[in-house]
Amino acid sequence: MAYCHVLDKGVKGQYVDQKGPLRLPGCKAVRPKDLVDPMLDRNDQMYHEFMRMGVELTLSDGVLINTWEDLERTLIEALRENEILQSVIKVPIYPIGPSRRSYEVAGSRIELLEWLDMQPSESVIYVSFGSGRTLSAEQITELAWGLELSQQRFVWVVHPPIKGSVDGFFSRQGTVLMAPRTTCPTESITNGLPMVTWPLYVEQKMNATMLTEELGGAVRNDQMYHEFVRMGVELTLSDGVLINTWEDLERTSIEALRENEILWSVIKVPVYPIGPLWRSYEVAGSRIELLEWLDMQPSESVIYVSFGSGEKLLAEQITELAWGLELS
Repeated sequence: MAYCHVLDKGVKGQYVDQKGPLRLPGCKAVRPKDLVDPMLDRNDQMYHEFMRMGVELTLSDGVLINTWEDLERTLIEALRENEILQSVIKVPIYPIGPSRRSYEVAGSRIELLEWLDMQPSESVIYVSFGSGRTLSAEQITELAWGLELSQQRFVWVVHPPIKGSVDGFFSRQGTVLMAPRTTCPTESITNGLPMVTWPLYVEQKMNATMLTEELGGAVRNDQMYHEFVRMGVELTLSDGVLINTWEDLERTSIEALRENEILWSVIKVPVYPIGPLWRSYEVAGSRIELLEWLDMQPSESVIYVSFGSGEKLLAEQITELAWGLELS
């Protein structure tokens, strides 16, 4: 905040219009679009209020920061020793972290802790976007569907949407808290938990930059997209692409991969459908008994049920499925 005055004098025009990243002492360079919200428009009253708060910071007797040496050593050293920062701040800096709020556990929170104690270690995703009402009804609904379809256990702190309303929903693998309990990066870091960031407002974009690019304790949701794109680029650098499919199954797709001008301009390498390929298994013991049982059944009368090799179903879901198969 205090360094904003240096940027204010040194940068011409709007920060978001700058071509390159902004250099900050003791920090990774910051993309202009990742600056705190008040700095995105220099003509807005919020910008001038932010500048005023920076001045008031330098008039104090010292600055307490909720961080610690092992986490942000480079930043703390810059605040203490960098000539430009020292000329601006001029007061002692005291890292007092990690400092976390304590919460009284009662009522539904006790039930939540009991539920968590019954889950496998490191199997639950915690979802929270701070105490601000930052998500619309459409975003909350979309996130709810994503969590449900992921088949992962989760705890989600939900606040009323900034606009619209959300119908109640029920999840078999998650717990939804309509409560003001929030978290911060400090709690995740001190507990050794990886994070996926979705920066929405105020300083969250700068926090996301620090967590992903400097500390390495998180990934941004858009990083996963870029990683997927990178894999696609690497695919086009190969000598050819082998696909486990065959002409009679996906003739239209295979023809498009070979003949569509747009696809060919991207892929640029031959595509070889080599399927159907499947793993072979040694048949022994119970598998022999299974094959013998299958041989005794009428043709096309058996349903084969499989959800892959990953742990996708909860005990409750398996029980439900078992009852469904039995009743069928």
